[in-house]
Amino acid sequence: SEKREKLFTILAQVAERPITELSLEQRLKDDLELDSTQALDLLSSIEEEFDVEIDEMEAAKFETVADLLAKVEG
Repeated sequence: SEKREKLFTILAQVAERPITELSLEQRLKDDLELDSTQALDLLSSIEEEFDVEIDEMEAAKFETVADLLAKVEG
């Protein structure tokens, strides 16, 4: 989907990985090794790109790339 492509583009930039290495099953902390600064960058980029709001409680529940995609696809 278009939203998936946009999400993967953002993730590739923030995680500094080739887009071809990303998958929906990957865990944000364990697999992509995002630190807290990168996680904040990721969330703010997603909020801006997809016009959604993500509060800290909700953000803490995101474990995988698929969790993020579910949020942006509504």
